[in-house]
Amino acid sequence: KVNISSIRAHDISTFIQINGTVTRSGPCKVLEAIRVFECNNKKCKGTVRAYASLNEVNGLIEKPAGPCPNCKRSSSYTEISTESVCHDYQEIKIQEQVQKLGMGSIPRSINVLLLHDLVDQVK
Repeated sequence: KVNISSIRAHDISTFIQINGTVTRSGPCKVLEAIRVFECNNKKCKGTVRAYASLNEVNGLIEKPAGPCPNCKRSSSYTEISTESVCHDYQEIKIQEQVQKLGMGSIPRSINVLLLHDLVDQVK
């Protein structure tokens, strides 16, 4: 088990176990993870996938910029909304347990993004 104060950048996107107290639990929200676009070139009709960044949870997924990777010509796309992929997510804040800290230490906290089956498990 890791202390919250010892978590560093190399721990991002890895599974770690911590003990702490949940101090804030946000509502369950929907994250649009993948948007699919179709090339408007009648000879091509290729599809392009655009992915959301987990670093920008509330960011919008924009249409691809530049030419189609299939036909290398058209840069005009139409969204295929039926192929979009969405996930539930929830944001929580966990604080170090005060009783496990040294005298005079200030408890640190960390924001955590819960996905899939972890959503709505914390109250």
